[in-house]
Amino acid sequence: MNTYTLVTDSTADIPAPILRQYGLRSVPFIYTIGDKDYHYYEDQREMSLASFYQQLREGAMPRTSQVNPQQYEDFFREILEEGKDVIYLCFTSALSGSYGNALLAAENMSEKYPDRRVTVIDSCCASIAGACLALHTARHMAAEEPSYDEMVRWVQDKIKEIRTWFVVEDMFHLKRGGRVSAVEAAVATALKIKPILMLGPAGDLQVKAKQRGIKNAMDYLVDRVRKEGVNTQEQTILIGHASAPERAGKLMEILRENHLGRIT
Repeated sequence: MNTYTLVTDSTADIPAPILRQYGLRSVPFIYTIGDKDYHYYEDQREMSLASFYQQLREGAMPRTSQVNPQQYEDFFREILEEGKDVIYLCFTSALSGSYGNALLAAENMSEKYPDRRVTVIDSCCASIAGACLALHTARHMAAEEPSYDEMVRWVQDKIKEIRTWFVVEDMFHLKRGGRVSAVEAAVATALKIKPILMLGPAGDLQVKAKQRGIKNAMDYLVDRVRKEGVNTQEQTILIGHASAPERAGKLMEILRENHLGRIT
């Protein structure tokens, strides 16, 4: 029987039923719309995803904030009080300071619970990549029952194998975040250019290509699977979307037609 608990966070976008199925615990991150703060719980208890995306369409500008050390301590304490150690697969440190806060909380917990362990791992992942890592780790834990140290080493090795590519509808939020200029964003919108992004090895966001039209963008993503995939028929490919189920379904069809991976 394992004496530790795997923890992810809500940036991995894992639905609540799947978290329960795999025995994963999840730290809720916080976002703000207007003057109200919301915890992003996977069961959508504070705001449904449908409502969130509708507010974006209506012009809402959500802001995110770090999970502070006290919030992490409160979360870890509940698990430690159960007599379990913690392995936390944290949202990439390249996009948030939460990782540093989690490390500080883990250090504080080691002083308060000297017989227990909390290891914080920079997943270098975000969204569906974080889900891929967390679910793959949970499956390995259930099948092989590795020791705590074996599990930590296994996760650190697996992080190097995950690849994340995605396309965004326009450059509005890239401009807002300072990743492209206002002129670049305006030209791209006029020409219906779709930016292709990836998470770099350190979990940083990189604009890698620009394709005209969604079809060309999808063809580009499929080509990346061909070029970067190793034994793709044996690999699991997770497809995530931001309120775009039709396009996700189309991409799934293309990948299946090309016999590229096990699609989830």
